[in-house]
Amino acid sequence: MKEAPNNSIQKNALVIIGVTGDLSTKKLFPAIWHGHQTGRFEKVKVVGVGRRDWSPEDFNKFAENSCQPQDPTSSTWKKFCSGLTYVKSDFINEDLSPLSKVLQDCKGIIYFLATPPEAFPILAEKLSKIKVKGFKRLVVEKPFGKDLHTAEKLNTQTKIYFKDQVYRIDHYLGKGMVRNLQTLRYSNEVFRNIWNKDNIESVNIIQSEKTGVETRTEYYDQTGAIRDMIQSHLLQLLALVAMNETSNTKNSFLLKSQTLLKLKKPDSSDVVIGQYASYEKDVGHSSTTESFASIRAFLNIPEWKDVPFYLQTGKKLDENFAKIVIKFKKTKFNPLAPANSLEIMLSPEERVKFTFNLHDHDLNTLKPFSMEYCMSCEFRPNTPTAYEKLILDALNGDKSLYASWAEIRASWKYADKLLEASKANKLFIYQNGSKGPLEQVEKLHIEA
Repeated sequence: MKEAPNNSIQKNALVIIGVTGDLSTKKLFPAIWHGHQTGRFEKVKVVGVGRRDWSPEDFNKFAENSCQPQDPTSSTWKKFCSGLTYVKSDFINEDLSPLSKVLQDCKGIIYFLATPPEAFPILAEKLSKIKVKGFKRLVVEKPFGKDLHTAEKLNTQTKIYFKDQVYRIDHYLGKGMVRNLQTLRYSNEVFRNIWNKDNIESVNIIQSEKTGVETRTEYYDQTGAIRDMIQSHLLQLLALVAMNETSNTKNSFLLKSQTLLKLKKPDSSDVVIGQYASYEKDVGHSSTTESFASIRAFLNIPEWKDVPFYLQTGKKLDENFAKIVIKFKKTKFNPLAPANSLEIMLSPEERVKFTFNLHDHDLNTLKPFSMEYCMSCEFRPNTPTAYEKLILDALNGDKSLYASWAEIRASWKYADKLLEASKANKLFIYQNGSKGPLEQVEKLHIEA
């Protein structure tokens, strides 16, 4: 193992194992840099562990390319770089104990595993042997396993070494509007009293990406849209929308998992899968992996009886966004009036839009109008990003926005059934930059 020393003494350390990958470039380093600029990460030492033979200058350049600072010569950026340390290691096959030299001045350690899930148990064992002065916590990325069986195995193996200090990250839970979902629902009587089957027609949870598999070909081709997005992010959002009211974090974990366990078993008529036209060219071989999935789900819960939850995700589509749309039932007073809706936009901006009806006197007809609030507009630029918030929570020992094992287990139980149901379905090819195989989605009465 070859290490590049850095003499900066910090209070706590964030150690990223597998630092040279896409996750660091696109998510982690921009989040850490933003936190440093706002003072939230100012006293956190960042240690990257990777296989590449990099000098400290190479690592700083990697950070610069990831963070895109406005002025790389500024004192703020130089101070940020002074807190960076790179350790070269084949971390799967080599002993990681020399990391202790880099971490000896640190009080507490967060180990962030930006690696494939099969490496989690190996790294958990090695990292548990490093002696630290204070806490040591293990943050693992999704997917946590590839099915219920492998997830249970991973959970058992990682808990052997880190017990209850395993933090299973789902970055959607760190998004500002997701954190506000319960507040929006329960702190406003106008929504609190109508959040049920008597007033809601359907719930739509949609995630759309313009990009394809890009540099994640091997991972994605073994995973697909259902495992990559629905099992984790979209089922978490469904649970947050449908769960019962609580102000207790521990109850929240329990209620989310209980909600997911109430999902009815899907069949092939509840699933549409597709693949974008250039997918096989992108991955370099023929493939039956789905890059698009649209599902219809129902809950065995009296409050949600017969209310469809539509979950849809896809790559190489025409837009980049993630949102939840609550569609209310039409009014009995005037059946011709358009239905009200509540749109909760999660990205690229975080906003809430409520659509209602008023009479347009000029046209002498009912017309929908909307009230809108943009959270990211008001609080930018100081609002912590999703990864920034979750890393800070891990440093503070706060698991409230992390996925519990009970939730992951429940989501895999449903995802396994969903994957089984999808096997009987045709894989529809859709054009790059389109909205996906919408004709097939509409034929199965699944809303887009």
